[in-house]
Amino acid sequence: MGTLPDLYNSDFYEWALTNAHLLRKGLISEIDFQHIADELEDMGQKEKRELKSQIRRLIVH
Repeated sequence: MGTLPDLYNSDFYEWALTNAHLLRKGLISEIDFQHIADELEDMGQKEKRELKSQIRRLIVH
C-alpha cells in the first residue's frame, strides 16, 4: 500500500476506512489531515446546497 494521499487518489473507499481506523485507534500522526479537511468542507458545501434547493422547492410549491 502507498501513502494515504496516494490511496485517496486510487481507492477512496479504502482511504476512508483506513482513516476511520486510525482515528479510532488514536493514531493521529498517521491520519491524512489535508484530505480529511477537504472532504469535510465538501460535505458541508453539499449539505448547504441541498438545503437551499429544498427551501426553494418549498417556496415554489
